[in-house]
Amino acid sequence: MSKAITTGIVLLSSVLSTSLANAVVINVYTDRTTWETALSGATISTETFSNPIAAADVINLDNGIVSTASPAGRTGTSYNKVSGGEYIAYNCLTVCSFAPTEYDWVLPNYVIAVGGDFVEVNQDGLTLTIDALGFSGNIYSALGGSSGFYGIISDTSFNNLDFRCSGSCGDYWELDNFSSAVPEPTTFALLGLGLAGLGFARRKKA
Repeated sequence: MSKAITTGIVLLSSVLSTSLANAVVINVYTDRTTWETALSGATISTETFSNPIAAADVINLDNGIVSTASPAGRTGTSYNKVSGGEYIAYNCLTVCSFAPTEYDWVLPNYVIAVGGDFVEVNQDGLTLTIDALGFSGNIYSALGGSSGFYGIISDTSFNNLDFRCSGSCGDYWELDNFSSAVPEPTTFALLGLGLAGLGFARRKKA
């Protein structure tokens, strides 16, 4: 029986905030419990990678995420796959012609938060990038090491993200328990008001 998707309801608070040029505010978390507590009334779904999926340029995860590895034709039997209860990809420089350098994920729904348990992240730089929000976060730097929980919460919804590699050749990275959060309409309104208040407080101090 698949353990593919679990759902929970959690509460809201704020942690580290990053203000971006386009006025989007994104909070970064390195503790799953704190991340969950920071999502008031939101519904969290978790992909646990229970079912094996063979490597391919494009794969469909159990929860509806479409993962596309690029450049095409480099996945072989090793990259952009699900095996042993984890999603498995690869850290590599663009000059490494044998493996993908980017993994584009299209989510089935617009969400305000994503997070997961990362393993063996390359210290030279695996990033979680959301182009639509102008956000790019270095996962290793945030964790202070190669493994741990990394998650974000945004005041603006999105349905597309990228894992981009800038590390040395020869290192896998793995992901388990990838969670995303869809807010209830009232929760989303309150989140916007709260972030607007933070912005007002900053301007008043200035």
